[in-house]
Formats: sequence, C-alpha cells, structure tokens
Amino acid sequence: MLRVNFGGISSILIDICRDHGVWLDKGELEQIRCFIANGGLEASQNKEITEIKDELQLLAGKLQDVEFMQAILHSRDLKYRLFKTRY
Repeated sequence: MLRVNFGGISSILIDICRDHGVWLDKGELEQIRCFIANGGLEASQNKEITEIKDELQLLAGKLQDVEFMQAILHSRDLKYRLFKTRY
C-alpha cells in the first residue's frame, strides 16, 4: 500500500494498492467530496500548471544557453580549434 495526498494539496491521505485499487478510511470519501466542492481540485490543477510553466521557462533558458554556445562554436570555428574535428 502506498499513502498518497489526494490532489497533492488536500492533506487527505488515501491508500493505493497497485493490485487492488484505492482504499478509503472512514470519513475520507466525505473529506474528498468537500475538498472538490470547495474548489480544491481546481486549485491543485492550477498549482500543477504553474509548476509546469516554471519548469518550461527553466528549460527554455537552458535551451537558449545551448543555442548560444553552439552559435559561438560554429561562428568562430572554435569547435575545430578545440577538438580538431569537423562535424
């Protein structure tokens, strides 16, 4: 059994079994219903979207760095000077 925070932010720990599915303790279904009804699921999804956007921005910055280094290496023939090889 694996204990998982429902929705990632609800503080409702549910039990998940790989072979048998989800197990809820007494009162957890009602807690989940309240969490969803109060917009908790939407808030969880918004948090996940924000985290993904941040990660994409970080990756875009790293890609720009790589592209910049490639441009420098190719424009000044540094690749040949450093590695004595052509493509």
